[in-house]
Amino acid sequence: MQFVVPFTKSRPQSGNLPIESDEEEILETDQYSIDDDNESKATGPEEHPSDHHPEITKERDLLMKKVKSLEDRLQNNSILPKDLIVYKDCSTMLDNTLAERDEMLKNQENIEEIKKELEMLRSKSERVDELENELKSVKNKSNDFEVRRAKSDCVCLEKEVANLKAERDVLRKRIDVLTGEQDFLRSKAKETEIMKVERDKLQIAVTEMAHIQIHNENLRLKCKSLENASNEAYLYKHKYEELLAFFDCVAGESGTFCKHLYDVENQHNFVFQNSPKIDTKDRIMFAKVALGEADETFYESMTNSSSKQHEQNVANFSK
Repeated sequence: MQFVVPFTKSRPQSGNLPIESDEEEILETDQYSIDDDNESKATGPEEHPSDHHPEITKERDLLMKKVKSLEDRLQNNSILPKDLIVYKDCSTMLDNTLAERDEMLKNQENIEEIKKELEMLRSKSERVDELENELKSVKNKSNDFEVRRAKSDCVCLEKEVANLKAERDVLRKRIDVLTGEQDFLRSKAKETEIMKVERDKLQIAVTEMAHIQIHNENLRLKCKSLENASNEAYLYKHKYEELLAFFDCVAGESGTFCKHLYDVENQHNFVFQNSPKIDTKDRIMFAKVALGEADETFYESMTNSSSKQHEQNVANFSK
C-alpha cells in the first residue's frame, strides 16, 4: 500500500505552544493519512512514472518507511509526552520529508520532460533512419549511374586507344618509309659529292688539256715553221745542185774553177746552210771572191747578212 504524506501548512516551532494544539495537529495529520489511504484503495493502484527509475523508487521506499515509523510512534503514543524536543524532531523530520517530496516531484517532472524529449529524439531518429535509407538508395542509384557512366567512359577510352594504336602503326610505317627515303637521299647526296669531286677533277683535267692543246698549237706552228724552213732548205739545195751543174757546164774547159768553187763551198758551207735565201748570182759572186776576182767588202757583207739570218731563224725556233 502506498502512503502519501499530506501537505501540511508550515507551523511555528516555538517551545511555548500548548500541548493540545500539537495533539490536534497530529490527529489531523492522522485523519488526512487515513482518508488518503481510503482514496488510494478506492481508486486502485496506478502506475507511477517513478517506477521506471530504481533510484527514485529507493528514495520513495525509504521515505515510506520513515512515515510508517512515525505513524507507529503516533499510534503508540496516544498520550502526548511532555518532552517537546521529541516533537521538534518529528516536525523537522516532517519538514525534511516535505522538502524531499518536492524534490522528488521536481525530479519526476524532469523525468517526464526527459521522456518527452526521448520520444522526440526517437521520432527524429526514425526520421534519420528513413533519411539514411533514402540516402543509401540514392547513393546506390548514383553508384549505378556512375558505374554505367564509367563503363561508357571505358568503352570510349578503349575506342580512343584503338584509334591511337592504329595511328601509331600508321606513323611507324610512315617513319619507316621516311627513313628509307632518307637513306636513299643520303646515298644520292654521297653520289653527288663524288660526282662533284669527279667534276672538279675533270675540270682540272680539262684545264690541263686546254693548256696542252694550246702548247700543241704552238708546237704545230713551230713545226710548220720548221717544215717551211726545211722545204726552203731543200729548194736551196736543189738550186745549188742546179748551180753546180751549170758551173760544170759553163766551166768545162777550166776544171780549176769548179775545184776552187767546191773547196770554197766546203770551207764556207755554214754560209749557204744558214742563209738559204742567197741567190744564184750571189753564189757566183761569192765564188769570184773565193777565186780572188771580187772585192773583200762583198765577202764581209755576205757573211754579216748570213749571220743575222741565222740568229733570226734560231729565235723563231725557240718561240
